[in-house]
Amino acid sequence: MTPPLARSTLVCWGPPSNIGVKDPRVQYHLPPLSQSSNMPSAFWKEPMAGYTLAMTQDVNDTIVGEKATNCWSDHLVMWSSVGTLCSTLITLLMVALSLVNYTYSPAIIQAERPSQYIHLDSVFRNNHDRNASHHTPIMNFPDIVAQIEAHSPGRLVQQDTSRQWRTNLGTVFPDDRHLIVSSKASTVLQFFHLDYGMEYCSLALSIPQPSDGFESEAKLENDTVVDVWLLQSNWSNRLIRASSGEIAPKRKTLVASVPIRFGDHFMTDRFHCPSGELSLFELSCSPSSVGACHVEFWQNGEISPSAGAYIVQECSLEGGEA
Repeated sequence: MTPPLARSTLVCWGPPSNIGVKDPRVQYHLPPLSQSSNMPSAFWKEPMAGYTLAMTQDVNDTIVGEKATNCWSDHLVMWSSVGTLCSTLITLLMVALSLVNYTYSPAIIQAERPSQYIHLDSVFRNNHDRNASHHTPIMNFPDIVAQIEAHSPGRLVQQDTSRQWRTNLGTVFPDDRHLIVSSKASTVLQFFHLDYGMEYCSLALSIPQPSDGFESEAKLENDTVVDVWLLQSNWSNRLIRASSGEIAPKRKTLVASVPIRFGDHFMTDRFHCPSGELSLFELSCSPSSVGACHVEFWQNGEISPSAGAYIVQECSLEGGEA
């Protein structure tokens, strides 16, 4: 806000007759009498060249300007105080909200990973002409295969990344997975079950023959027996990046002890694998192994026939069992 323009008073150096009617706002200053007595009479009728009109500020106008300035200062102080008060109230409110303990529904706590197939079961249930028998089993290869060193404290896992490579766009992680079971290391397998209605699972172990086209042939000691352990499987125990030294979940159940031979194929009993959940297994040397215990090979999902460790998922919908 700008203070109003101050009114001014005209100061005239000359007699009042030179400008007509005397204006109360004009102050007239006459030259000394000794000078004016010698001037011609025309001087009082016409303005003299060189005479100056000056403006002086009125005292009342100065007071008005000072009042306007003081009013503006008062408004500035008032709004600054209001802003400070609002900021303080917002800060106190945020602190209070951070101290409040919210109560969550148990259903929300249990839903670590919500289903992607909401009410899809009701759609299938209401379809009276359904025929699920055409859903053939699928093979699910592990997304993470990592090793636990026998001397490692705390079951730290380490993923073999020797087959990854770097490009200008980033690091390429191939589907190759290194499986090794020996007296010095065991292998952890992590599977993610995504498909809906394919919730009957079996873990399969198939040792490739030396002539099956693997880039690196399988290494196998005779009379090797492998223990298959089911680990505690939930999203809080999942392996995200095994190469960073994560901790493997604890063992839960011994599923089977499997003698390993070239060309053999073994499948565990069927178990329930809900869609959107994880399954973790550990392969280790069994105490029943006679002599040296060692099996090692690389696997991926592109080799045919498929070999290695993978899960076979079968249809779990009504009428869809094979």
